[in-house]
Amino acid sequence: MHETIINKFLLHISPEEQLRRFNLEKSAWKQYKITAEDWRNRERWIDYEHTISDMVMRTSTEQSLSQ
Repeated sequence: MHETIINKFLLHISPEEQLRRFNLEKSAWKQYKITAEDWRNRERWIDYEHTISDMVMRTSTEQSLSQ
């Protein structure tokens, strides 16, 4: 049997840092990177935080922690 190792990485930035990055959309080289959907999703920041915490908890099993 083959073993598979899966590593989870999560980049967490603050709402303030995200806003700073979103404001880069005003520059010519970033103007097409941020969409209306990005702004809409930003309004659900707390929902996403809870969902990410839940995902990490549910995928961090005893078996995976012992590897």
